[in-house]
Amino acid sequence: MPLRSLRTGTAAGLVALATAAGLTSPATGPALAATPTATTATTAHGVERRPGDGGFGDTAVPLPDRGDDPVLTVVSSPDFMNADVGDVSGLARWDGVHNSINDRYVTATGVVLEQLRAEEPDAVLVAGDLVEGHWGVDVDRTGIFGPVDTPARARAAVGRAGALYFGAWARLFARHGLPLPHVAVGDHEIGDDPWPGGSFDLAAVPTYKRTFAEALVGARYARSHRPVGTPYAATSYWTALSPEVMLVSVDVFEPRPATGAGRDGMRLDLSGAHLRWFRRTLAEGRERFRWVVVQGHVPALGPVRTSGSSGLRLDDGPRSRMWRAMTSADVDLYLAGEVHDVTAIARRGQPVQVTHGGLFAFGGTTYLRLDVFEDRLELSTYGFDTRVDRDSGTLWQTSEKRAVPRDLRYEPGRRLRGSAVLTPTGRLVTRSGDLAPATELDGR
Repeated sequence: MPLRSLRTGTAAGLVALATAAGLTSPATGPALAATPTATTATTAHGVERRPGDGGFGDTAVPLPDRGDDPVLTVVSSPDFMNADVGDVSGLARWDGVHNSINDRYVTATGVVLEQLRAEEPDAVLVAGDLVEGHWGVDVDRTGIFGPVDTPARARAAVGRAGALYFGAWARLFARHGLPLPHVAVGDHEIGDDPWPGGSFDLAAVPTYKRTFAEALVGARYARSHRPVGTPYAATSYWTALSPEVMLVSVDVFEPRPATGAGRDGMRLDLSGAHLRWFRRTLAEGRERFRWVVVQGHVPALGPVRTSGSSGLRLDDGPRSRMWRAMTSADVDLYLAGEVHDVTAIARRGQPVQVTHGGLFAFGGTTYLRLDVFEDRLELSTYGFDTRVDRDSGTLWQTSEKRAVPRDLRYEPGRRLRGSAVLTPTGRLVTRSGDLAPATELDGR
């Protein structure tokens, strides 16, 4: 791969984003009137922060320019968008009233994606929660995705909703000149937690995963790169991002028989043939590639900062089978989302874990820029100046589980939130901002 010039993102050329996005919008909402309030609170998993607060990113320092060019640039933004965003007015069953798009969302998604394009990435990663995914219900009785009065009809509605929203999501990247992201399954791709035994969402997990895979995975990855013969053959895979970098993307959601409440019906880890494939893939990759990166939706290590998240993580955390496999294989970097905030954890002898991303509809989107060099990985996290009007009403979703604000604004340009350098020996150095040690979590 030829060397590429490192280029910082710019804010120019964003005035025509609504046209560039190529999405229709029947109506424009009222003007923005509110800015997210900066607040923090202690949670069971660390420090809870609302999207839009200045937070620990205020101390971020740009990495020094060493004069060499990266061999690969990757941008990663888990939980983009964690909302159902798309135009349903073209569907045969549209009721003429409800829709999941407006001019504010067209413009805001355009600002974010144009900024990602300005990074000139060779690859884009999104480790789950692309959508809201509360499908198979119709709280407003719109009939837009068909009847949901029986389990079979509700599963069919899941398929129709997924085709619409995943399709709209993928087209956004294409319209902004970005490669289709390498994606992982998040909890919102399978109905959102919890999954109690006997629930519709637990029974519909195969339908949810098939809908996700058909829209976003398809035949992109060779059979030899997937755990063929397992239920994860369409949702876990590996790919070479470059001759130097291997990406392994894993589906960590393992349904299991359950009768209790909570998320008893779902285990978050790898097992059986899926785990054996993962171990073998990592071992072979470690022999072939300079850098091995794994992405999955949930963190293993903690505590981590959170913002508006249920705080899922791998069952048994650092003692999980998946994490122990990564540690044994000397994986360099584990990228996760779920918690809608940024934390880097570096422990001796283990992969570096970076949780990042955020709730787009609440102004919390962040992204990680990963520049790959022969002798290091440079990590920089960025966010946006945003405004969200929580009093403007909501963007239509199929359920009322989470009210998605109707009006929001992302200002063009990026704001540095954190920086760090990962060495070949696994040390995370030159750390600042959100990628500095999370000392406020000590003792939790």
